[in-house]
Amino acid sequence: MTASDASAKTVQRLNYSVGDLVDVITMPLTQDKLADISRKPVAVYAVTDRNLAKLCFDRLSDCGAIKNEEDMTE
Repeated sequence: MTASDASAKTVQRLNYSVGDLVDVITMPLTQDKLADISRKPVAVYAVTDRNLAKLCFDRLSDCGAIKNEEDMTE
């Protein structure tokens, strides 16, 4: 997962490194907004717990930050 203001180069490197293994999802929050949970601004968050990853994905889908495949075909 990446912050919304992660640099294009960071996202590109992440997709190159792990894009074949996991989904790289952009969150609708900036690094500054996410700093409360990470103690300092960071652009990339790794979610390794399957249940937490599903919860994050579901919440981001609910708020419209992630487009479902059905939404993309319309």
